[in-house]
Amino acid sequence: MKKALHDCVLVIKDGKEPQRFDRESVDFLIDGANCYLEDGENGPKSKVALSKSLYNLMNEYEKNGPTNQLIDELNKFLEPVRHQCFIGRKDKKIITTYVAHLKHRSDPGIFACYLFSSMASLGWLEGLKRCKSSDCQKFFIGRSNVKWCSKTCGSRSRVKKMRKKKSLQ
Repeated sequence: MKKALHDCVLVIKDGKEPQRFDRESVDFLIDGANCYLEDGENGPKSKVALSKSLYNLMNEYEKNGPTNQLIDELNKFLEPVRHQCFIGRKDKKIITTYVAHLKHRSDPGIFACYLFSSMASLGWLEGLKRCKSSDCQKFFIGRSNVKWCSKTCGSRSRVKKMRKKKSLQ
């Protein structure tokens, strides 16, 4: 029998309705980290704290993988998170859904750490990379041979390289 894996993460924050995060929600994490690259410390305090936390986590994970330091940092932040596990059925398979309960007005870093660690442990962050364009450096998920986050960055980088080459001739 195969192990029952969950295909989504539910988070109840501030006693509101559960928010569902699934494989497609990885873009939410990446956008949050990239937001810090673009905006830095500008913007609402909670948004800056969330995007800075995501940026730091992804930066460490992309550079060094799941190091002991990263795992210790995640465990420190995730200590106050409480879970509930619900078991259900989907297409003749048993699935488990974990619901994370976060304290009212909890630190945005806790939310970032929880989503990051859940998505990384489920393998949803495999292929995480940084754009090779020196002007960009955004995070993205791509195949092993992809160097840039977008066609625009790739084109801009190739043109820059070609112009540099021509100027040296």
